[in-house]
Amino acid sequence: MDNGVIKIKRINAVDVLRGFAISAILFIHSSNHFLYSSMPQNSPDWLLQLDEVLKSFLYFLFEGKAYSVFALLFGFTYALQLDKRMAKGLDMKYRMIWRMFLLVFFGFLNAAFFAGGDSLIFYALCMIPVIFLRHVKNKVLFGVGLFFLAQPFEWLNYAFHLFGDSYGVFYENVGNILKSGDFVETVKMNVTGGVKGCLLWALQTGRLSQTLGLFCFGMLAYRTGYFIKNISFYKQLTFYFLMLFVLLYTILFVVDNIPVRLYYNLSFSAFIINLLLFIYYKSFNISFWKYIMVYGRVSLTNFIGQSVICSFLFYPWGLHLGGVAGTSISMIFAFFVWIIQIYFSYVWLNCHKQGPLEYLWHKWTWI
Repeated sequence: MDNGVIKIKRINAVDVLRGFAISAILFIHSSNHFLYSSMPQNSPDWLLQLDEVLKSFLYFLFEGKAYSVFALLFGFTYALQLDKRMAKGLDMKYRMIWRMFLLVFFGFLNAAFFAGGDSLIFYALCMIPVIFLRHVKNKVLFGVGLFFLAQPFEWLNYAFHLFGDSYGVFYENVGNILKSGDFVETVKMNVTGGVKGCLLWALQTGRLSQTLGLFCFGMLAYRTGYFIKNISFYKQLTFYFLMLFVLLYTILFVVDNIPVRLYYNLSFSAFIINLLLFIYYKSFNISFWKYIMVYGRVSLTNFIGQSVICSFLFYPWGLHLGGVAGTSISMIFAFFVWIIQIYFSYVWLNCHKQGPLEYLWHKWTWI
């Protein structure tokens, strides 16, 4: 394949990044009880203060950043799969479109348990137009990605107020049903009102443009071998993106709008990616990375598994711990879920090549 594509097999560093993203998603979602807004008010003052500090810290580190890493890697994985099939003389266009429809199915499965769990549906819908960019040159792909990351639609919305915030109505309806504790009604509302609300939220807050741009840059990351550079490369970029983040964070205090906040999140995401790559390649022999790696290799199963387990823990139809556990206590639950999922991933991959849902997704892709 042209465009300077570097032929590579599975890259452990990519699985580490994916494992980090899935871990961060678990902890950030657990901090707000997977969108179940109930929080205990009868806790001691010191615990309430700790909850506020911890929640602010988690949002600062992970909110909007873990998703960015995951979206970038989604584009990377598509380019990797495409290159493998094209090397065998196969055109993956229609097969990948079918694969995205399958991902919509998994997205609805996830959304059934988690009111904000439409991201897989959203990724699938966003990837379909990106599939048609599979043959364009790197410069064109870079230009398209940069166009979307510049948030043109969000700047127009900021200037002319083209979109409202109608997604809030759907979230309110979902919240009312969640409080009822009826599992069947909760599932119905999640896969209807919850999905509609989340998709509107993505459209009205800039997530749509950002995702399309990140998919393009993920494809570029594969073509240019971005994840197999040397340590000094990542060290330099870590510093540059940190400086950019500080600049944008300062601007945010003066001009607080959605496009600037998205730039700020992207700069911090890039900082995190390069910092993790620098640390990983400098210390890849440490056992810790092995467990994060297997967690990332079973990302689809673990992502949906988080929604199933934590909705049972936090929602009224399950144990309803969301009504009694603040952020601090919720992090303890999230930590145990994280450890259990890592252990499951490690044991499973000792016997199988793929996670259970990853296997089904692959199997159904080629039926």
